[in-house]
Amino acid sequence: MSVTPEDLERADAFALGLLPDSEAAALAARADREPDLAGAIARAEDRFAELSATAPRLDVSDDLWPRITAAIAAAPAEAPAEAPAASGPRPETGPEARPSDTRTSSRPGPRRSPRGWRRTAFAGIAASLVLAALLGWQLVKNTPPAMVAVLLDPAGQPVVMVEAFDDDRVQVTMLADIDLPPGRAMELWTKPDPDGPPVSLGLLTRASATTLVGPPLPDPQADQLYEITLEEETGSPTGGPTGEIVGIGTAAPPR
Repeated sequence: MSVTPEDLERADAFALGLLPDSEAAALAARADREPDLAGAIARAEDRFAELSATAPRLDVSDDLWPRITAAIAAAPAEAPAEAPAASGPRPETGPEARPSDTRTSSRPGPRRSPRGWRRTAFAGIAASLVLAALLGWQLVKNTPPAMVAVLLDPAGQPVVMVEAFDDDRVQVTMLADIDLPPGRAMELWTKPDPDGPPVSLGLLTRASATTLVGPPLPDPQADQLYEITLEEETGSPTGGPTGEIVGIGTAAPPR
């Protein structure tokens, strides 16, 4: 079964820990049955794996490890599985027989790593500290981006990730739900020249993963500014940003 663009977007959200628990559980259950979806989730987790390394170091209390070891010691030991009785009804062997819960499968499944670290990383993340990830809802030609930017909203929360490629292509991945009013669109801007005017890279008419091809520009550079503003449905009437800032940040090269 092929994977739809919506499933690729959900796979990214699953890897980032952005899905509600119920949706994450449902997606994981589907992945157990659908190898293509499981592969998409595994690829997303590989792409976003570097994100954890870019998060700031968080100090923990001195008593954390003693509390962990105490909790392990206090946990009840699992009872050993009982051996099957020598007598009694034979186990089912026909087509109706069901494998036990301890079976293994050759199907690839999502790696259900703890999602808490992702939430912690995103909660206090700064744009300059998360730009090493190889992001995007779909790999294109397996080429890593030249630069990556995480755009923060006015409250300092990450809302958009932008991958910039040397061929004037940008991939935009939403990290937060953004309400797009009717008749409005989001417009992505960049400043290839720090002292020059912003240049539009295109319109985002839906708050989901999108690939844009901008005008011919110099190759993206470190510290290059990227910004998304809320504009008219047809774009800014002035050729420059006029609306409310959705997210803003600077780029850095992937590691």
